[in-house]
Amino acid sequence: MAAWVEAEIERVIAEYGIDLLRLDYNLYPGQGGTHARLGLPEQTIWRHYEAMYGIWERVRQRHPGLILENCAGGGGRTDLGMCARMDFTWFSNFVVAPRAMRMQQGMMLALPPERLARFTGVVMNGHLGGDLDLQVRMNTLLGNPCVSGAWPTMADKNPVAFARLRRGIEFFKQEFRPFMTECCVYHHTEMPAGESVADWQPEGWCVIEYAAPDASRAIGALFRLAGTAQPEYRLKFRGLSRADTYRVCLDNTGEAFTATGRELVEAGVVVRLGRPMTSELVSVTNQEPSV
Repeated sequence: MAAWVEAEIERVIAEYGIDLLRLDYNLYPGQGGTHARLGLPEQTIWRHYEAMYGIWERVRQRHPGLILENCAGGGGRTDLGMCARMDFTWFSNFVVAPRAMRMQQGMMLALPPERLARFTGVVMNGHLGGDLDLQVRMNTLLGNPCVSGAWPTMADKNPVAFARLRRGIEFFKQEFRPFMTECCVYHHTEMPAGESVADWQPEGWCVIEYAAPDASRAIGALFRLAGTAQPEYRLKFRGLSRADTYRVCLDNTGEAFTATGRELVEAGVVVRLGRPMTSELVSVTNQEPSV
């Protein structure tokens, strides 16, 4: 069976000349048969994973330029074995904030952002949680973004909303992606409070910082979740140098100013979000000396 699966994968690659291959659909990955081997009961799922890991290792060796997507049943294949053999992983189809934010923050404690992927859009009701900027930022600043349904129908097309969506994608491409694969990730807030991981309305703030290893740039992603919370958060950057000077940009208003690294690390930047389910991005770049 494993040999046939591998041969079919090779056939599809050769026949269609694909650049990307996505592994999906797996509702009950823990189920598997048990049979006797050497007098002892053996769970066949063990051999299933050994065979699957081998298949993808050989496919990778034969097609080093092929992009491999990993997805299954809401995080069913987020084990390190699969993630190590794939380019990135779709860890859940649930994208409604603020619960989706809780899930993504938890996943980022285990996997780096370049290994994660989520989508934004009307599919799976992702448009129902938070304003558009929060939805876009949640999926462009916590992994590789994908837009799946910008509006329910073409008759509902909104040029203003499209402009905001495009702006968010451009921010990812220009500001975050250049250092995403090497950035240091700092969690400024703990996991949102809730009675269980199934809690649908986590409250408070979720704040994550991405900083270049050489302290040349950083991005602060701030999300105010559901319920009541203090309207202001003081973001004290952890990945900057006190000895440098930086240009700071607030994405919501476009305001920009210059601050020393010492100010940004010790005093921080006060971000105000006056209502729940909103967000802000604070981008910081090393100020080049004047010529």
